[in-house]
Formats: sequence, structure tokens, C-alpha cells
Amino acid sequence: MPLLGIIGIVFGIISLICWIMVIVKIFQEGSIGLGIVAIICPLFAFIYGWVKVNEYGINNIMLVWTLCIVVNLGVRVGLATMMRGH
Repeated sequence: MPLLGIIGIVFGIISLICWIMVIVKIFQEGSIGLGIVAIICPLFAFIYGWVKVNEYGINNIMLVWTLCIVVNLGVRVGLATMMRGH
């Protein structure tokens, strides 16, 4: 497995952890319905996390999650480019 693949897996796992932490925070704040939606739709959890970043105090989680998404997109582009060359 190329190094880019390993990097993608690591950042994917970190992203998954951030998603779970945001879901837990939504439930802790008493938003049961929104928590269920966040479980079903990670994009909703991501957007809602940024909307409530200051209220929930999850700035670091959201920054890490955003970084993971950006890195994963770069990794996917890099892997696609490598595959196209072979």
C-alpha cells in the first residue's frame, strides 16, 4: 500500500473520531432529534458542528475534522493521479 493510502486511512480514522465526538456533544446538549440526524448524515453533523462551534466549545474538534477532510481530499487526488499514470 502506498504511503498516501496509509495517510488517508489515518486521517479517515481521526475524522471518524471527530464525527463521533460531535454527535456525542449534540446529544449531551439535549438535541436528540438532531443527534439522530447527525448519525445518519455526517455532512449535517459537520455543518451543524461549525454552526454551534462556539456554543458547544468544540473549536479544536472542528478544526481537526476540517483538516482531516482537506488532507483526505488531497490524498484521494494524489492516489487518482498516481493510478492514472500506471
